[in-house]
Amino acid sequence: MKRSICSRNVELRDGIKEYINSKFDKLKSSLEDGCVKVIIEKDESMYNIEVLMSEDNVNIGKVESINEDLYSAVDAAFEKVYSKLIRYKSKLKFSTDPLIIKGSEEAEEDDEIIIKRRKKFNLKPMSIEEAVLQMELLGHNFFIFRNQDNYEINVVYKRKNGGYGLIEHE
Repeated sequence: MKRSICSRNVELRDGIKEYINSKFDKLKSSLEDGCVKVIIEKDESMYNIEVLMSEDNVNIGKVESINEDLYSAVDAAFEKVYSKLIRYKSKLKFSTDPLIIKGSEEAEEDDEIIIKRRKKFNLKPMSIEEAVLQMELLGHNFFIFRNQDNYEINVVYKRKNGGYGLIEHE
């Protein structure tokens, strides 16, 4: 398993690196061919821990945890990682994985995906600025639209740390 630890606005000491590596060791059996990246960021008095997971070049997921205490933030993030891996592996039916056996009751609860609402609408061509304005007027966090420049379907969204993002098809 490939692993990396990055930090922004915080100096990582050997103690926290060893602590995070002990958390990585618990993931070895579940992500032998995987990659886990931990990003630690400090904003004022809060620590934001972001863990990105992938396996065989497929993004498994991302979890985040925010706490005033660095060790508590790491613990909360890795608890989310463990439960996400349990759900992911159970959907792939890898029942021999020791991580799945430990949390198999949790995995059975999330097996079925239920669509509770469907919505259809026409995508009128508009500029990115108009799409952001529409999103704000509707009070949504994202907005799907047809870009007037290339007639491709795009998505604009609000970013957690301010500003907007744009998702385009390659």
